[in-house]
Amino acid sequence: MNNKLSLAIKAAIPFLLLSAPAVFAETLIVDDVINDTVTINSQGSLELSITANRTEQEINKPVATMSVITKQDIEKYQATSVLELLRRVPGISIKNSGGLGKQTGVSMRGTNTGHLLVLVDGVKIGSATLGAASFQHLPVSEIERIEIVRGPRSSLYGSEAIGGVIQIFTSKRKKAGVTPEFSLGYGSHNTLDMSFGVAGGTESNWFQVGAGKLKTDGINARDSYTAYPAPNYTPTQVTEKDKDGYQRTSLSLNLGHQFANGAKTELNIMDASGDTQYDGGSVNETDFHQQAISAKVSTNLVPRLKLTGVIGTSLDDNDNLKNGVKKSTFTTRRKSASILADFTINRNNTLLLGTDIQKDSVSGTTKYSKTTRNNKAVFTSLQSTIGMHDVEASVRLDDNQQFGKHTTGNIGIGHNFANGLKLTTSYGTAFKAPTFNDLYYPKSGNANLKPEKSKNIEVGLSKQTTHGVLSASLFQNKISNLIAWTPDANGKYSPANVDSVKIQGLELGHKLSLAGWAINPIISYIKPEIDNGVNKGQILNYRPQKLLSLDVDRPFGKFKIGATLQAESKRFTSYETTMTDKTKTPPVTTVTPREKLAGYATLDLRSEYAISKDIALGLKLNNVLDTDYKTNKGYNQDGVNGMLTIKYTPK
Repeated sequence: MNNKLSLAIKAAIPFLLLSAPAVFAETLIVDDVINDTVTINSQGSLELSITANRTEQEINKPVATMSVITKQDIEKYQATSVLELLRRVPGISIKNSGGLGKQTGVSMRGTNTGHLLVLVDGVKIGSATLGAASFQHLPVSEIERIEIVRGPRSSLYGSEAIGGVIQIFTSKRKKAGVTPEFSLGYGSHNTLDMSFGVAGGTESNWFQVGAGKLKTDGINARDSYTAYPAPNYTPTQVTEKDKDGYQRTSLSLNLGHQFANGAKTELNIMDASGDTQYDGGSVNETDFHQQAISAKVSTNLVPRLKLTGVIGTSLDDNDNLKNGVKKSTFTTRRKSASILADFTINRNNTLLLGTDIQKDSVSGTTKYSKTTRNNKAVFTSLQSTIGMHDVEASVRLDDNQQFGKHTTGNIGIGHNFANGLKLTTSYGTAFKAPTFNDLYYPKSGNANLKPEKSKNIEVGLSKQTTHGVLSASLFQNKISNLIAWTPDANGKYSPANVDSVKIQGLELGHKLSLAGWAINPIISYIKPEIDNGVNKGQILNYRPQKLLSLDVDRPFGKFKIGATLQAESKRFTSYETTMTDKTKTPPVTTVTPREKLAGYATLDLRSEYAISKDIALGLKLNNVLDTDYKTNKGYNQDGVNGMLTIKYTPK
């Protein structure tokens, strides 16, 4: 661990001394938002969430470990990307390939990027070929709220929810008449971040339309790379010092109507398109198009039975180019439908019955042997309050066209002590279906692959105090049938179920309000260790074991100031290998040590001044220490950079 990281963690320890294993239970303040995921009381406190159990619950009820990022948080941190926000979540690490808009992987609790389920307004997004969502293209300006559930949730959502679930809710504000909003930011690298929205409605109708534009010259993504030019395809080292730009245009539309009998209909659309440039031998630019559309109808058939139907579609489309000439296209289209029956047995017991149908289709320049895959599922869950105990239990059966039936389950118990202490324990299983690349990629796919499987156990303890929430969670996740590209006897690589991993971790957090200061330190320790094979005992690549995030904010009249400290320990980029040359006498053994990226710490500063009730001027300075660091081998990260923003938000 380097000196900056060591000092950063030591600085945060005093905030955490009272912490013990716990579930993250938060009370946050947001604007007057209206949708089925949020209810606001007379004091303005957030009361309900939906992602943990696919049904509305008080924020402190779920046994699952969860965090919430609100619109107010997004505005306070002056975030330009979703990744800026996720770095503040316990157990999350980021692997970025050269700055804003570049390919980015998100690891939750040491799991793979593909072990994270991502939803937009209840619709699953991402690439069925790569098996992951493009977080770098999600427009912050169109987002109202993000709910993050850490730990397995396949018993409610199916494939991919091994590490957790991230659900993004687009803006759905209900205000009388018509209300416009506007934001304009300009910063380093000729970065322009602009958004406009208009919302309005009545008691029974509401709408919101939003549009955004983000454009930047970017930084030099990487200094050099290896190319294989024709006709001889001899490895050649290429050096490039150019800036790699990025631009994105985003749109959102949300419509809703509530009938006299209480039934609701909603339409939600989020769309983002643009292009990103990078350094590479075969391709150096990608034109992308991301889209999520959902339509929802909900009604109370009888006073205690709520029926909800959702249909949705998502698009993940990428055209890869070399100097403006298209070289390849990968397109995923996903269609889904869900029916949920939410039965309130009594004030302490809620039963949920549901069914999901999903169809994935891939197309493009790569000719897969199969281009569609269907999945059908049924599931049920029960949430109960028994005296001082909160109990959750769920089970799901998935029937996949490729690998057949798969059953997952989850059970959790929380005990609420009289002094505000809550103790939780949970156990859950999850799975991840192989991707189209794993199964059907030409000349290398393996159609006999089995799903990756996991078993997770967790213990937590949270404490509500007069000054905030102390929290932590202790977990162990064992993942088997991990898919890895493995050479055969002839040196040909193909995916196979060869690995297993044991991940142990501890997350500590303290949301503290003291003398007008909002202080939020988070420390995560994660040990993702390979459990078998030639790499047994080694930590997974690109998994920092120690993570720190510390936010400090305070208002001073019309001024608001804040700072963020982010720190990570080293991350390995290769495995240690041992080779023995038996042609020599005696045999000679050569050990190649692991390569790694150094740990680092960055400091960001921000301020805001209220020019009037509705107009505010914000300034943020990132990486003010000008730390030279990388999260992906060979790819640069930005040095000192800043942005000035003016926004108009009618109160």
